[in-house]
Amino acid sequence: MQVVKPPAHFLRYRPRARFSTKSSSEASHTCDSDREALRSLVNRVFIVDDHALIRRSYAEEVEDTDGFTMCGTAASFAEALEALPATRPDVVLVDLSLDRDAPGGAELIRRLTASMANEAMTDASATDASAEEPPADPPAPVPRWLVVSAYDNEAIVERVRDAGAHGFLSKRDAGDGLRAALRDVAESTGTFLRYPASAPE
Repeated sequence: MQVVKPPAHFLRYRPRARFSTKSSSEASHTCDSDREALRSLVNRVFIVDDHALIRRSYAEEVEDTDGFTMCGTAASFAEALEALPATRPDVVLVDLSLDRDAPGGAELIRRLTASMANEAMTDASATDASAEEPPADPPAPVPRWLVVSAYDNEAIVERVRDAGAHGFLSKRDAGDGLRAALRDVAESTGTFLRYPASAPE
């Protein structure tokens, strides 16, 4: 595994689990709160790939990996742009090359990272200004991005890193390396992770 220094703009927010301490007379509300807290301890994964068989294969790997669960898939750039934020994923597996005549995975990362981060900052500013309770459904945190691609060269890796990705996995290694890559990217403190760890010649 090759470790590269993260981009200067790296920023990550991960909500903490919150368990209810309400009285027994509010047991039903406590159960709901605890279920929500337990869900926050599991990494939610969203997959973006224009091939149905690949999406299905990745989804099976995700569901078979302890601590991870699927929260959605998209088959195109446009579909991901619309559907992904609402599912609130922790990790996104995204193909570099998506549908023809549409921007690819790097541009998807760039756009959603910017829009989701801006939404979170705007909401935080509004909450501070009004001194009210935080909204029941706050903006989705910016996820961690793991790019999976058949194209594996230094220029491609640099491109996705600059777009804001947290890791890169070659498709030829996805069969054996996907679970490890998921765990490492989910737990990363900001370093860019590349699989396989082939250093440039």
